[in-house]
Order: sequence, then C-alpha cells, then structure tokens
Amino acid sequence: MGPSQRKIKKSRVADLLMEGSMEWDRGKIRELLPAFEQTILEMKPSTRGAEDTWAWIPTETGQYSTKSRYFEALKLECQPSEPNQNEDFNWLSNIWNVKCSPKQKILLWKAMHNAIPVGENLKARNIDSTIKCVHRGEEETITHLFFNSFFSLQRFGNNYQRRPP
Repeated sequence: MGPSQRKIKKSRVADLLMEGSMEWDRGKIRELLPAFEQTILEMKPSTRGAEDTWAWIPTETGQYSTKSRYFEALKLECQPSEPNQNEDFNWLSNIWNVKCSPKQKILLWKAMHNAIPVGENLKARNIDSTIKCVHRGEEETITHLFFNSFFSLQRFGNNYQRRPP
C-alpha cells in the first residue's frame, strides 16, 4: 500500500459518503482506497450522523497507548518472513533463549527477517540491483554471507576453494 497519498491524508469517513446521504460512494472508495474497498463496504455508516473519531479498537476506552500496543504485539504470532522457512520454527527457543550476547540475538533476528542489507535485500527494496559477492561474484544473500562466503568458509570450513577471477 505504501505511504498515504496527499489527497487522502486528512480525509475522514464522511468524505467517502455520497453527499446528502449515508451511503458509501463506491467511486471515491475505489479511487482513494481500492485495497480496502470490500472492508469499507461491509461497514455500516452511522444513521444518526455521528462525528468521526479516532479509536484504538483493542482497548475499551478507544485510547491508544504504547502499553496497549505492546500487549497487542505480544498477542501476535511471529511468522517467518519467507514462505519456504520451517513453519515449526520456535523464535523463543531458537533465537531469544540462546545463550549469547543481545547483539548476536538481534543479528539472528534480523537475518531471519531479511533485515540485513545484503545485495538480495537491497535489490528487493530497489536500492541497488548490482551487488554481488566481491570474492565469488555470486548474488549476495544472507545464506551466502553466513554459510558460503569466503570469510565464513575460512572461519568455519576448510573446503573453500577460491574461484579464479
């Protein structure tokens, strides 16, 4: 979806209703919020003309707080960022409970979420599409960085054979 368009940044629910009625203006919804059209059309506008208000649904009062957001985040289940990752991956035992420094835990977490700026991730974000491994010329991926790169093989494996340039 991306950042909101300038024309809808200060829009209100009332702007999506047809003038003089309490019915949704499908044309405006399709133009401004096409990804949410079905969700919006399933809602029923107030028949009494209630004013628009901000509401944080997870709380009884409707008030947002960092505390309420924290508790909502705790409810969410961590899903792997790639569909081919093991569905049974247990974040708590496999990363957060590992006996290592907090920096190493964050690095592991970033690796699992493709948040390390390697060539593959930069290419996916349209930042740079030409980044290759300087030693082997292969696409720079997290797997390559940690398991197949010159430095990882030099440190952890003795089967590295440098390719000629």
